[in-house]
Amino acid sequence: MAQSRLNLYKLEHWSSALGEWPIFPDAVEESRRNGSFTYTEQKTNFMIVTLVLEGELQYTCMNSSYYVKKGEILIIPLNAAYSFSNSPKGYYHKLVLEIKGASLDSYCSMIQLDRPLQLKTSDFDSIESRIRELAALLHDSDEKNIPSMLAILHGLLAEFSLSVKAVQAKNIQLILKAKARLENDLSNRLDINELAASLGISVSMLNKLFRKKLSSSPMHYRIQARLKTAANLLERTSMPLKEVAMHVGYANQLYFSNDFKKHYKVSPRAYRNTKKIDMH
Repeated sequence: MAQSRLNLYKLEHWSSALGEWPIFPDAVEESRRNGSFTYTEQKTNFMIVTLVLEGELQYTCMNSSYYVKKGEILIIPLNAAYSFSNSPKGYYHKLVLEIKGASLDSYCSMIQLDRPLQLKTSDFDSIESRIRELAALLHDSDEKNIPSMLAILHGLLAEFSLSVKAVQAKNIQLILKAKARLENDLSNRLDINELAASLGISVSMLNKLFRKKLSSSPMHYRIQARLKTAANLLERTSMPLKEVAMHVGYANQLYFSNDFKKHYKVSPRAYRNTKKIDMH
């Protein structure tokens, strides 16, 4: 099926004697495509809001990958390099809003829409309807429509911004719950797949959250928790090294000693002796 565009109309009214409007809807594009397709943009000169209506698309933007499915939204910020593709036998149908403006960069920074964002919302149908309304108003090309277009645009961006804040709050809670699980019951094996499932997210999302917020993977964070607990036991108890290792989840004392030395730069025995000297 060939690609079709709903509208790429450019209103001259967005430029005036005072220069370009601070922020405005520049175009709406609707496309459908069968089969393999890839597109790359080195530096977009507008902000992009993509609604996937059917199918699934893989995007790459600012060194991150996003698999955007039916009913999901992807926001690509101004000046970003990005690419997208679909599967060789795939079909996709998407609706795209392009936004421009002299103050777009600073405005998006203020409302936290200055980075790639993948959103899932229960309001998807309403968002689609409003973008289609914008398309119709752009197509009408009447200056009297400008207040209505700006009202719709600012309403959409406000909703996106609130969604980002809600996602951030949810992510903080997910990280806190994950950390609690990773820091406890250290003597037993913890399966990352089971941890992610218990939180209602994928392993890749769990890894992404930890790297973004803690600059660490969940497994590395658990190892750090084990070693921190081991260091505390070495300082405050006379528990044999083998028991310390088993208490924090190491069946092999050699592996424990190697990990401990990598982190603390000394062996467990040397660490304990140093702390005894310090206490005296």
